[in-house]
Amino acid sequence: MLLLLYHLTAALLWLMDFQSSANAMPPVNGATVCSGSEWTYMPVSGKCYQRLGSVYAPVGRETARQRCATAGGSLARVDGDANVFDLSAYCMAVLFTGASIWADAVVSPKNDSEWIWQATSASVDSKFWSPGGLPASPAGRNCSRLIIDVSVASASGYWAPSSGLRAESCTNNFTVVCEKPASTCSVSQIRGLNPLTMVMSNISYGLHLENVPHHGLLSDIRCRPGFYRNSDSPLAKTPAATPTPEGLLPHQAFCLANGTFAYGSIEPCYPIRCNATILKSDMRIPHVMPYADTLVHEFYNYTHQFSVNCKKGYVSYKNSSVITGEIACDQSFRDPTQGEWSPPDLNTCTAVKCDDISTVISSQAAPYKAENRDDQKSYGEFQQSSFPFYPNLVSVKCRQIGYFFEDRQFEKLLRCGLANGSLIKAQWYGAQGTDLQRLKTLQCTHRIIRRTADAAAIVKNAQYKAKTTVKYGNGTVAIVPAIEVNLPETYPYATEISFTCENGTETGVGEPALFCKADGQWNTSDLPECIKKSEALQLQGNQKHYVPPAKEAGNAGSVGAVVIMIVVVFCVLVVILDLSTLSRDINLLKTNLRRLRHFKRH
Repeated sequence: MLLLLYHLTAALLWLMDFQSSANAMPPVNGATVCSGSEWTYMPVSGKCYQRLGSVYAPVGRETARQRCATAGGSLARVDGDANVFDLSAYCMAVLFTGASIWADAVVSPKNDSEWIWQATSASVDSKFWSPGGLPASPAGRNCSRLIIDVSVASASGYWAPSSGLRAESCTNNFTVVCEKPASTCSVSQIRGLNPLTMVMSNISYGLHLENVPHHGLLSDIRCRPGFYRNSDSPLAKTPAATPTPEGLLPHQAFCLANGTFAYGSIEPCYPIRCNATILKSDMRIPHVMPYADTLVHEFYNYTHQFSVNCKKGYVSYKNSSVITGEIACDQSFRDPTQGEWSPPDLNTCTAVKCDDISTVISSQAAPYKAENRDDQKSYGEFQQSSFPFYPNLVSVKCRQIGYFFEDRQFEKLLRCGLANGSLIKAQWYGAQGTDLQRLKTLQCTHRIIRRTADAAAIVKNAQYKAKTTVKYGNGTVAIVPAIEVNLPETYPYATEISFTCENGTETGVGEPALFCKADGQWNTSDLPECIKKSEALQLQGNQKHYVPPAKEAGNAGSVGAVVIMIVVVFCVLVVILDLSTLSRDINLLKTNLRRLRHFKRH
């Protein structure tokens, strides 16, 4: 069947001599490029077509072949999309819809299950056969015809699905349409065009065929992948393009009927390169073994690549059965003038994946968060697609709010780790006491399990109210008798047991709650002390709290005596330490007095 369905506009293009609306180039004279006025030139395929004889006078296949050979051509072929486009347009103009013509396809003389084009010996692509047209065994139908049918019932005017090749007996009679190649223009005439770095892309008729220097076609000369022009940069400031006298813009070329090209200015293309040194400093390839020694070049050219070894627990994102990844030099989509390492995020190694977690947990449970144990990255409830990967630690809880597992735990932990003896397969393991085998059948419940009558001494001896509030980590709350709260018995993590003093007692220091901490211990040292009230107590303040009368502490006298002794000792020490200074001053005073008496006598 024909791969492409072509619009009726193909016939209109042919009737308009395929003049391009993109330029003011003169139309191509078919007699010139086809060497004969009886041939019709079709520029997309670059072929010339001719119908021999009347459409109402069909002939046998061998007769048709000989007539085409005499005319200098061969029977028509559909060995490419451009041929389908042009041949269909030509036949729509010279034949009626639904007509059949002989095609050049025949059964191979070497293999009766293979079809070839007789003129070129090339194989016939199966996409060009109409539905049911290619038989499993030719069974005497060694030749082929081509049906050109247009669905007039379709408003869009597509070719009918019945169009295409069909196997036929060579003795049948059909119309003859011949083809031959036309001359072309030589791209060597275009100064500045480098076939190694550039490619011509046809922009006539919207087909975008590459490297088709056919007469009458307008082409755009582009850089090949891996090459760029300076003007391709998003930061480049290029002046407004000035058309040639023929109306051609830069990088455009038109093949004239005389075999020469008219073209605009051609800017050179330069090769893309990727900087390898940034992979050693500014950027790092994640989840791989040290790779600095692998980078033997400072720069890598477009499509060049190097290999890295994935860390334990990681495999190639392209092939999960290997533990090596590839980093390749690519061209940036944001700036075509720059090289870019591929994959862009450098994640060439991806974590090994575990099976869906639903295969190992009860239907009443669900995963709700995960943490990567390598990089401590966390995933929330709406990122579950990221849960089942090495080396994530996944938390599982009951689906229903307020429910917990029947073993009185609110959370179970699973670890995605490598399977024993494997570097490319992962499996689930229970973590932090989770029994993986039991988790598959573990049920969820919201009932509070009754405690035994043997309460802990710290609760039994305190003057707490008879009722105690038990609040579980998932929000479930229960009011139970205080005597039934048995502290040595197991409670889930984050359980809070609140105690309230009896009527007639006053709460002292401490928090009125027990809290089961992450280490499995209770904060029993912070429990409140209940002090019994008395009728004679004086209540003060708006809230009428008991305020005891002020009185001197029993050891106040002892404290005063100690202070006095400290002061006396300090003074004695000062005097003793300054005796030498005092003696020196007395002697100096005596000397001065003697001198004064001596002066008075004289």
